[in-house]
Amino acid sequence: PTDDANDENVALDDDEYLPWPDPSKVTSLWQRYGQNFIVGRRYFAGRPVSLEVLKDKLSSGFQRQRHAAAYELALIDSDHRLVNTKAKVIP
Repeated sequence: PTDDANDENVALDDDEYLPWPDPSKVTSLWQRYGQNFIVGRRYFAGRPVSLEVLKDKLSSGFQRQRHAAAYELALIDSDHRLVNTKAKVIP
């Protein structure tokens, strides 16, 4: 919701109830695993971004990962259409 009294959209953001990252845990995680990542390289779910990784997450990832993978695929591969990730997946 906005501060605009005339705005009829009162729906909460999709991430409203997600927990905030704990800075000390993030620091600890980076100290433990940071050497596995290359500065300047993009990662998706802990792996370097590639068509293979994105297609895997699109078919087997959590819903938020599926949404993000669909956008990434459409952006990096002009032959790949934006997939409706809200549709039911049939194996």
